[in-house]
Amino acid sequence: MPAFARQVVVCLSFVCALWLAAAVAMAQSNTGPDYTQWQTIAQRAERAIEADRASDSAFEAVRAEIARYRQQFLNARQSNTNRIDTLQSQLNALGELPEDGNEPPEISSRRLELLA
Repeated sequence: MPAFARQVVVCLSFVCALWLAAAVAMAQSNTGPDYTQWQTIAQRAERAIEADRASDSAFEAVRAEIARYRQQFLNARQSNTNRIDTLQSQLNALGELPEDGNEPPEISSRRLELLA
């Protein structure tokens, strides 16, 4: 294989690897907090406080973990708030359900999709 072709293959491989790494990172960042892991950390912090035997550095490490989870929870709440607001505005745009229950099928269908 000519040197130029080899360089192109290497570059394309590198770009694909970067793209794959970015896709994995984005997928992981959208999963939200790991509540099972959070429960473990919270229990460990409670035990450390109750025992009052942990060192300052151990407390600082737990505090840092809790701070990271706090940010994840805030991010998840913001993400959900935006989605809920969007759905609510779409429902509001459909208007109130007619008192007699008769509305065009396409509006009824859309309302059911938004409420699902």
